[in-house]
Amino acid sequence: MRIAVIGATGMVGTRIVTEATSRDHHVIAASRTPQHQPRSGVTSTQADASNAIDLAPVLERADAAVLTVRVVPGEEDAFITVIE
Repeated sequence: MRIAVIGATGMVGTRIVTEATSRDHHVIAASRTPQHQPRSGVTSTQADASNAIDLAPVLERADAAVLTVRVVPGEEDAFITVIE
């Protein structure tokens, strides 16, 4: 399975990437500041979670997606328009 982890370099995202790869899933690790250290089963890519144009190609390549970014209180609805 190809899993897109949006916010992959954050505290939660790094843990999800590690867990997914330990279960032999391929991870598309998306973040504003991607880490380009070669890692088996991980493809790093630059994407801003609040930008639908950035996320579209990431989500098209994935079977599942996990959003791990912290949302500013009161702005939770902003992500709904990005992922619809």
